[in-house]
Amino acid sequence: MAFPDLLHWRASGSFRNIPMPPVRRADPGDYLLVWVIEGTIHGDLAGEPFTAGRGRVLMFPPSVPHSYAAPRTGDWHWLWVHFAGSAAAAVHEEFAAAGVPLALTDDQGMYRKFMAVLTHAQQSPAPQESRALSGELLGLLGTLLDRCAPQAQRSAGEPRLEALFGWIAENLNRPLPLSELCAVATYSPAQLHRLFIAAVGLSPQAYVARVRHSTAADLLALTSMAVADVGAAVGYADPLYFSRRFKAWSGLSPSAFRAGRIPGPGSGAHPGPPQDFN
Repeated sequence: MAFPDLLHWRASGSFRNIPMPPVRRADPGDYLLVWVIEGTIHGDLAGEPFTAGRGRVLMFPPSVPHSYAAPRTGDWHWLWVHFAGSAAAAVHEEFAAAGVPLALTDDQGMYRKFMAVLTHAQQSPAPQESRALSGELLGLLGTLLDRCAPQAQRSAGEPRLEALFGWIAENLNRPLPLSELCAVATYSPAQLHRLFIAAVGLSPQAYVARVRHSTAADLLALTSMAVADVGAAVGYADPLYFSRRFKAWSGLSPSAFRAGRIPGPGSGAHPGPPQDFN
């Protein structure tokens, strides 16, 4: 079964303090993302050695030889996922576009979200054929990218922008027009657009839309809130409109996303690019 424009889950897991020989992939056929929760990871990518410590998020592309290994001493813990699909290259490009090492430490919400995907994969009878898992994985990687964008890069010299990120997260339950974002941050529309593109690679409106969607995915996966209440919490007063927008983003209705059900044949649903909703 093919899922246009979705990610395809291949394998995932959590490794912690286990006997593990070095792994070498001479001709990998999928992408691999590793999040170092504790300890380190070392190896090489295309012949270049690397060592990454606590919090680092690493992406290994297909067709690029690489190896990795756990430390010989001390505690260590990684979360990892292999994925492919027509959206995978775009995800990798977003991670690579940061241009600097990505890291995320002590984020329990992100950890729970990652573990929810691992649990879903373990419980699914056919995880490689699950559209729900594909949509959940897409949301996971988008949220991870948003949260692990280096704080120093996002806010260096721009404390008003960093404050605006927090303000947006606290005001998702209502419309957030560009004019209000500019007023809160005291930037002109052109200045704010330039700063957002430099910091997160998205326009202000697209960033707000992504935060709405990723927050909705968190609430659906991690709480028992009614779908209408989830929509209201992220700024969609009309439950039907929220369902349409969430399905346009994830390929699944909110209820199907939560239940992990596969939509019926011919649904043709697939996530589109970030859109502007205010």
